[in-house]
Amino acid sequence: MTVRRPATWAATPRASARTTGREDVRVLVTASRDWPDPDLIRRVLAEEYWATVGRRFVVVQGGAPGGDTVAAGWAAGMRQNGSVLVEAETHRIGSAGPLARDRTMVAEGADVAHAFVAPCTKPGPCYAANKRRLPDGHGSHGATYTALLALEAGMELHVWRVPTIGSASRPPG
Repeated sequence: MTVRRPATWAATPRASARTTGREDVRVLVTASRDWPDPDLIRRVLAEEYWATVGRRFVVVQGGAPGGDTVAAGWAAGMRQNGSVLVEAETHRIGSAGPLARDRTMVAEGADVAHAFVAPCTKPGPCYAANKRRLPDGHGSHGATYTALLALEAGMELHVWRVPTIGSASRPPG
C-alpha cells in the first residue's frame, strides 16, 4: 500500500504552540473509518509528540471506529498525555450527529490537524451540499468534512491520502 505524504508537511510551519507560552499542544486527528494504515497514524502522532517534548500533548478525536480509536489508544498508551473524545450524539440528534461531532472537534481547538482520508466506500453516487455529483474516488465524507472545517478555522492541516485506482499519473510518452 502506498500513502501519499502531504505536500504541506515540509512547507508548513510546525504547531503554533511551540512558539506560544501555552502549556499544551493540541493535535486533532480525523480519519476514514477504513483507513488502512494505523501505524502511520501512530508514527505521525509520535513525530508531533517528540517535536513538542515538555508540553502536555492532547489528542482531539471523535471516537469513531478506525483511525480515531487508533489515535485514542496511542494517547492512552502515552499516559501523561490527554485525549479529548468528542462523541457523535446520534441518539440525541439522529443522522446529523457525526457532522455535529466534526464541528465540535474543530471547536475544541488544536494547533495542528491531521486528516487521514481514504476513498469513499458508500455505494452509488454521492452528492455535495450544492447537489453536484462527487467524482468517483472522492474522499470519505467525515474525514474530508472535518479537514475542511479545520482549514477554515485556521489550523495547520496535513492531509494523508491513499491513492485511488487510476489516480497515478502516467509518465510522458
